[in-house]
Amino acid sequence: MAAQHEKPDVAVIGGGAAGTMAAIASADMGINVVIIEGNDRLAAKIDATGNGRCNISNEFIDDSCYHSSEKFDSNCFFKTFGRDDLLDFFKDHGIYFHEKNGGAIYPRTDSAATISSALKQIAEESGVTVLSGRRAEAASIDKNGCFQINMIDNDGHRSDLETKKLLITTGGKAAPKTGSDGTGYGIAEKFGHTIIETLPALTNIITAESLKAAALIRCDASVKLLADGNEIGHEKGNIQFKTHSISGIPVMQLSGRAAYYLGKGDKCELKIDFIPELSDDDWSGELQRRMDNAAVNGNLTLAEFALGLVHPKIASLVAGKLSLVAESKIRNLNSDVLLKFLRTIRECHFELSGVGSFDEAQTTAGGIDLDEVTSDCESKLVNGLYFAGEILDVDGKCGGYNLTFAMCGGYKAGRSAADSLIQKTGR
Repeated sequence: MAAQHEKPDVAVIGGGAAGTMAAIASADMGINVVIIEGNDRLAAKIDATGNGRCNISNEFIDDSCYHSSEKFDSNCFFKTFGRDDLLDFFKDHGIYFHEKNGGAIYPRTDSAATISSALKQIAEESGVTVLSGRRAEAASIDKNGCFQINMIDNDGHRSDLETKKLLITTGGKAAPKTGSDGTGYGIAEKFGHTIIETLPALTNIITAESLKAAALIRCDASVKLLADGNEIGHEKGNIQFKTHSISGIPVMQLSGRAAYYLGKGDKCELKIDFIPELSDDDWSGELQRRMDNAAVNGNLTLAEFALGLVHPKIASLVAGKLSLVAESKIRNLNSDVLLKFLRTIRECHFELSGVGSFDEAQTTAGGIDLDEVTSDCESKLVNGLYFAGEILDVDGKCGGYNLTFAMCGGYKAGRSAADSLIQKTGR
């Protein structure tokens, strides 16, 4: 028979960024709160964010920073507890921040452990009980409206927990080694919730062709995602080539949508402009200058012909796409071929075959349908059931947006659950 724990007012399944903030928000209102966490400590996944520096938020936030199958209204979502409230929450506990990289906000220490340690410390000070090393396998609601949670610990021992309010903040499927294994989706489905197809997001994109000629090369570029010839998204910034994939923030931003359209069976491509800073007029003049030079300097190789425009290995990659060799003398190539080579540098198409796995992804696209959740993160189907963070069908761009969504949503959910209890009991 499973062991029984003392009945808390609020139970939170998942002690990551969203769950810990939710627990703190409820506990600070005098509510008895328990976190059920599979890892041996809270907020462990935060330590890997921002390359270990924890890009917690951003100076710029609007609807364009998030993607969802439903309409996501950032103004509405962040109205009661937004970015500034989140930063003030940490500042009130002695954690300070600075802005870097054009708007990205990091802790002053540039250490993700600052945030995870602060959350752990604040939770302890707030009186939150943490049941670490335990996973929630299932949850249900009884005839009295109380939630029953079935748990198992790392040694295989089972136990049950009863609670008045249940918050599910288990994350998605990205980085499963940290505990985000998708368990929360199954629990939500048992309560009748719809799960929008979950896909890896913020990951690399795999090409159908070899990119060996430019492997390990980084460059600034403009990247467009095409699905059956239609533009789906457009990003700009630094990208990196690997043998069979392309990474870098612009590509990662497009990966979730690439996974979706590839799953539909669409032909997907990345169209890359390797010199996006040149205006049409500047490019027209540059084309003419190089073609004039080719007419009098035929001993140049194709790679030398592109000197100053792109890295020689990028020139080699582009040449290969046209069945050319970068070491070829341009005197042996006619003007139409030379023009096509130069123009392909501005419009280079790469057919896609997939995206990186959940092991490589930073977040999950898809999740619990937003249409089934209130603006206070409460289920529209089950009273007293709340969701926050990556488990919802919202994924943000790189730049602190996913952590902001998780922490602000967690705080709102925890506060809402506590408010509901206080109104009901008159405490």
